[in-house]
Amino acid sequence: MEQPLDSDWYRACADRQNTYDNVSTNQRMENNPVENNFITRFILGFAVIIAMMIGGRAVGGVLISADIPYGDWIGVAIGAIAVFGVFAVLYQRYDESYNTT
Repeated sequence: MEQPLDSDWYRACADRQNTYDNVSTNQRMENNPVENNFITRFILGFAVIIAMMIGGRAVGGVLISADIPYGDWIGVAIGAIAVFGVFAVLYQRYDESYNTT
């Protein structure tokens, strides 16, 4: 059952959906060379996983040497999340430089 478009909220949602539908998937990702190739996406993903392991080990080592209980587990979690957060921000800025639509 379709909702009546009698309020501004429903109109805004419908307009947003129409705008999204008018942009094809190829238009959204065709300019970013990383997104166009499966191999580059795989290599980038693998590199991020390796960086998360290294960052987690570094923070875990610091917490272990400080004699914090469960420092290895806590450090790995904090380090991996921090590395992923930095990567997500940088990759979003990189991707936005290609998306001009």
